[in-house]
Amino acid sequence: MNKLLIILVPLLLLNSCKTKEKRVIVDELLVFGSSGFCMKDSLNNIYPSGAMHYYDSIRLEYDSTRLDIRQYFEFKRDSFVKIAKRLPFRQTEYCSILPPDTIGFNQLINNTLLNKRFKANYDFPDSALIMYDGWHYTLYCKASNGKDFLINYVPECLPDSLSSLHDFVIRIIEKSNITKTNEFNFNPMTTKEAKRLYKIFPPPPMPSKIDSQIKYIHP
Repeated sequence: MNKLLIILVPLLLLNSCKTKEKRVIVDELLVFGSSGFCMKDSLNNIYPSGAMHYYDSIRLEYDSTRLDIRQYFEFKRDSFVKIAKRLPFRQTEYCSILPPDTIGFNQLINNTLLNKRFKANYDFPDSALIMYDGWHYTLYCKASNGKDFLINYVPECLPDSLSSLHDFVIRIIEKSNITKTNEFNFNPMTTKEAKRLYKIFPPPPMPSKIDSQIKYIHP
C-alpha cells in the first residue's frame, strides 16, 4: 500500500501542475482606430487619408493595404505594450509602457474577452439617420489555446463590457507621461484588415482635377 502511495502522489501532483498550465488566458490583444484609407502617389509615398484636400499638385489614390491609423494599442503577454497615436496635422507618436502601468488590465481582458460570444460588428443600424464623424475601430484577440476573433466597432455601439475595455485602452493611449520610443511596424493584422475592408467598402472614386485655365473673352 505504501509503495502504491509513493507512486500515486507524484503522479497526482504532476497532473495538478499540468491542469494549472492549461488555464486559457489572452495572449495577444490589438485595438486600433482609423479614419479611413491612406493615400499614395505614383512613387508609393504614403499620405494621410485627408491628403487630397491639401496636396492639390500631387496625383493621389487610395492605398488598399493601409489604414490611416490614429490610435494603436498592441498587447502581447510578457512583453511591452506598444502604442501609437496621431493628432490631426501631426506626425505619429510611438510609445511603449511597462506592465506595471497597466494595473488591472490582464484581469480585465481575461474576464471580458474569454468564454464570451460577440458580434463581428457593432455599428449604427443602416436605418439610423446618423452622421458619424468619429473613428472606426478594430479589436483582435488571440487566446493561449490558439482561438482568436476580430470585432469591428463604433465605440458608441458597444455593449457595456466591451465599452469598459475600450475606455480603459483609450485612457492608456492618451496618457501624457508614457515613454516615447522609435518608430515600429504595425501588426500585420492591420494590413490584412485593410485589404478585407477595401473589398467590402471600397472608397468612392477620387475627384478629378481640372488643370485647364478659364480664358476670359471680352464681349
